[in-house]
Amino acid sequence: MTARVVRVDPSVCVGSATCSSTAPGVFALDQEAGVARVISQDGAPITDIEEAVSLCPVEAIAWETGDRDPSSGASPA
Repeated sequence: MTARVVRVDPSVCVGSATCSSTAPGVFALDQEAGVARVISQDGAPITDIEEAVSLCPVEAIAWETGDRDPSSGASPA
């Protein structure tokens, strides 16, 4: 199914954890990699996800059209 999904660009993310604080059901900080990852597309209300997108200090989070499979939440390497 194709839908609007949120993605984190790991090459841009600096691991500030603002997104995981704002929408912890959607984002988690990968401690090993030091970057945020999407863990669920449906883990928070859209308004919380939009707030996390807008608060990212380096604009590493974006909405895209893609697969709603939660495992595809992280941007391609």
